[in-house]
Amino acid sequence: MLSKSNFLMYLDCPRHLWAYAHGKIDKRKIDEYIRHLSDQGYEVEKEGVNYINDIIKKRDNLSDKQIAFQVNVTDDQFQARVDSLVFNPFTSKYDIYEIKSSTKVEKNHIYDIAFQWLILEKEYELGNAYVLYLKKDYILQENLDLSQLFSISDVTNDVLNILDYVKQARSEAIDVMNNQTLDLCQTCYKPKDCICIDLCHPKLPEYSIYDLNRITPKKIDLLLENNILDFTEIPNNFKLTDIQKNQLEVAKLGHEIIDLPKLKDELSNIEFPLYFIDYETYNPAIPYLHGYKAYDQIPFQWSLHILTEQGGLSHFEFIETLVADPAPFFIEKLQKLISNQGSLMVWNKSFEASRNKRISEIYPEYSSFCEEMNSRMFDLMDIFKKQIYDHPQFKGSYSIKNVLPVLSPDLSYKSLKIQHGAAAMVGWKDMVFGNISESEKEIIRKNLLEYCKQDTFAMVRIYQELVKLIHNI
Repeated sequence: MLSKSNFLMYLDCPRHLWAYAHGKIDKRKIDEYIRHLSDQGYEVEKEGVNYINDIIKKRDNLSDKQIAFQVNVTDDQFQARVDSLVFNPFTSKYDIYEIKSSTKVEKNHIYDIAFQWLILEKEYELGNAYVLYLKKDYILQENLDLSQLFSISDVTNDVLNILDYVKQARSEAIDVMNNQTLDLCQTCYKPKDCICIDLCHPKLPEYSIYDLNRITPKKIDLLLENNILDFTEIPNNFKLTDIQKNQLEVAKLGHEIIDLPKLKDELSNIEFPLYFIDYETYNPAIPYLHGYKAYDQIPFQWSLHILTEQGGLSHFEFIETLVADPAPFFIEKLQKLISNQGSLMVWNKSFEASRNKRISEIYPEYSSFCEEMNSRMFDLMDIFKKQIYDHPQFKGSYSIKNVLPVLSPDLSYKSLKIQHGAAAMVGWKDMVFGNISESEKEIIRKNLLEYCKQDTFAMVRIYQELVKLIHNI
């Protein structure tokens, strides 16, 4: 049978559905971050049920029998579990309420409800369809206010407008599931996130067209129609943006391109001492701290390397291990270490800057220091984002984990227990809120500190390599 989640999988990529139906999914892709997102969804669903019971039920004076949650429905080859069916006493029909952990109505929500509608209408007289989602500007005060936590959007017309399409598409999805071969199933456009890479992209070159910076599905299809899969085989006259053209030029040359005068000009804007800083954050869907919104990034950790003009290097770090708002301690400890002169060296300035801005909004007493930090930030990532320095091994990415192996190959994240920000966030949640032993918490704490320290030391090393280049001019 085709479930609504599998139908959405089909819409995303038919070949993924075929792989699922034939037991070919790479279960290793279900990692700790996916588990975290699932947990977030359950938390929002729980509060959504409370909203319907405490607000809608009372508003319309409904009985327990007039509201149903997690309704399992089937129709021939299709099945769905509906978040909530609510009887409307004014229309004498049943309304669908779909509870979502997003802060807006998304396209797949409409397809989700339309799939349910086609099954439900065989058994129920349906009225309206609603999406219950998190209000992005709600700020938690003393207690959680359900009336302010959620927004409700009537999506009935949107759902009705696509019913015919969904009816046809779900039949096609059944055909895909029953097909013994995958030859006619379309592949996905994102190999890096693919759940069945050997089926979707069995002959993928090490540097493929999918690595083209900000490539669109339309461009992918055009290249595939001409049997072009290897990145370096993209014709020079193929329509590309300037950034994509530069990426292609570097790939075909087979070595780096460095604009040394421009690099020197960029680095001339920094002032010693240099504060190499990196934040780690946790973003709960349901705010649990006073002054925070849904998905607000709570800064729980930083690493700081300080480099003097004479070459002296020192390291400092902070991590919150208690169930408390880390922000005041987080910023106070930084304030003691960062003087009123020197550049703050970051990777992806918008992240740290926006965290400082939110801290200053929640705690105005720190606004002056936060604003000063933001005014002194230098984004090392811009050197690579602007392609002042570009290398074939970057493959169009300016992630520090792509840049570091080129400029400092002896320094690697591979030996670390925590290797990316999502894992750090989940690790911190497990350490602070998880039902685990003190020894397990201590292991996580050490792993988090080691990971964050690596981020700032990686920036130090990259900066030092860039300085060596301009000294050779």
